[in-house]
Amino acid sequence: LMSDFLAAVRRIPFRRFLMVGRRWDVDLAEPWDFRPPDWERRLQALLHERGQIHPPAGIDYFVFSRGLWPDLPPFALGRTAWDNWLIDRARSLKAPVIDATPCITAVHQNHDYAHFPGGEAGVWKGEEARRNLEMAGGYIHLYTTLDANWLLTPRRLVPAWTKEHLLRRWERYRLMGETLIALGFDAYREGQPRQAARCFIRALPYRPLLWSNRGILSILAEALVGSRRMSRLRSWRRRLFGP
Repeated sequence: LMSDFLAAVRRIPFRRFLMVGRRWDVDLAEPWDFRPPDWERRLQALLHERGQIHPPAGIDYFVFSRGLWPDLPPFALGRTAWDNWLIDRARSLKAPVIDATPCITAVHQNHDYAHFPGGEAGVWKGEEARRNLEMAGGYIHLYTTLDANWLLTPRRLVPAWTKEHLLRRWERYRLMGETLIALGFDAYREGQPRQAARCFIRALPYRPLLWSNRGILSILAEALVGSRRMSRLRSWRRRLFGP
């Protein structure tokens, strides 16, 4: 981290918040010399020449107000999912989430995974990674920096309304509807029509055209009147109108 980090933190006006951001990946073949007074300028020049901004799913620093999370699952740090879950949890708690990528230069030295048994695959897909994902609640709860609702620019703090952020909201909006519908059908197949109906009702803001789906309407009706009565109604309809 460089001197722009603390300067950015001091610009946050909220008493309760989470600030995150993306890092810059770069190859360093030898130790960096921090003794010259212009080491930041030289490192930034190296990033401009050879560095690459990391994808939004990678989150390498967090600044948050004390007590933001009332409790945390026992995640394995240094593996996957836990950092993305922190953003999801902060958003669910209605705390402002700030993407500080435009004004903080976080540098990450590229490296291999020889230090970990199983190498890179072990870090990303090993038992600890699977357990982290399970404790996070699945992929639907893995948020990225593009799920932030505020953006800290070099000039000011603004709502996160960039094209990337808005496209991510639309993607998550669509994904939430699809996930709730899938959960509804799973619940119905398990013999829980009322739980299925609750999932479909929760999905309505995301997929308003659900009201026109005859299969879902039938499940909602079954949840309302009960399975036995619905079975009698179907039998009565078949006798009157045929199959």
